[in-house]
Amino acid sequence: FVILYFLKMIPPVPVSLIEGGIYHQLEKGGDQYRLSYYRPVWKFWEKGAQTFYARSGDKIVLFASIFSPSRFKDEISVKWFFKTIQDKWQLYDTIPLQISGGREKGYRGYIIKSHFTEGEWKVQIESSDGREISRIYFKVVTDTSDSPRELLTDIY
Repeated sequence: FVILYFLKMIPPVPVSLIEGGIYHQLEKGGDQYRLSYYRPVWKFWEKGAQTFYARSGDKIVLFASIFSPSRFKDEISVKWFFKTIQDKWQLYDTIPLQISGGREKGYRGYIIKSHFTEGEWKVQIESSDGREISRIYFKVVTDTSDSPRELLTDIY
């Protein structure tokens, strides 16, 4: 186990993703995050906006709740990848995020991305030494409709 850890063949211990997803809007009030997203009713198996229907002015909100033990502090990297025409993942952006432990339901953080394009995306969350904590796949689809969207909301 120790050898596999040092060879970086297993994920970082004791950091893990509790919840994570892609959303359209975020509101923070007190100790709660209200995350809103649009999802057609027939895509009931998706979490958040795994298919992100993008309208003009929309921003992508990545939310993550990461478990770490008390008094643990580290910087994680949130890497945004875009799938190219050649079907390869190309690094689009890397954003650092400071985390600190001690909360039972994990450290909560978010990143808002306003520059994106239609296509397949992957967000990879990594520890400071480059070990993958988790990844989230989603697809951006252009939505030209101007009818009101009925947003669903998750509370964390």
